Amino acid sequence: MSSWECKTVLTTSHFHDVLAEVQTQQDLTVLETLEHEDYYGIEAPVFQRKYDPHAENPKRAVIIHSSGSTGLPKPIYLTHRSCIAAFATNLDRKALMTQPLFHSFGFYETFRSIYSGKPMYYVNYNYPLTKQNLLATLGHVKPDLLFCVPYVLKLLADSAEGIQRLADIDLIMYGGSACPDDLGDKLVRHGVNVCANYGA
Repeated sequence: MSSWECKTVLTTSHFHDVLAEVQTQQDLTVLETLEHEDYYGIEAPVFQRKYDPHAENPKRAVIIHSSGSTGLPKPIYLTHRSCIAAFATNLDRKALMTQPLFHSFGFYETFRSIYSGKPMYYVNYNYPLTKQNLLATLGHVKPDLLFCVPYVLKLLADSAEGIQRLADIDLIMYGGSACPDDLGDKLVRHGVNVCANYGA
């Protein structure tokens, strides 16, 4: 972490043990992620500051990392300018995200959703990723856009109800790995509009 000058980590209690080990080797501040009650319904002044957009554009906004499939994960430095350019290219639809936010797929699509002003829903990883939970989530959210991995498609394609729920979605984008040909062919035959996105 120190090679990228990272001294603060925003985390949840799930990672406290491993971060305690890191803290024995380097100076690191661990901040707990805010809970809903920490910010919802709280009166707070509007944050304002003067800034020069020309000076801010080339500054580093965030560091994401490569997957590590070709060696150690490498930092990818994103500027404000590059982020805004990427976020402005969005699909302008209500979406359901099954990818984690620390993955570039989840990161980019989250901010594209913010930029478009359309809602984005996320699966709750405190619950098992099962066909029943996915069907319940899809039934509640009724997304126009679904972001997932082929495993999610396989779980849902195992039943007529799952295939119908997928066919009801305008566009499904999968990533992380390739979709098996037989699964893709089955979905397309049943009217599912599915396309590859990241790392597929």
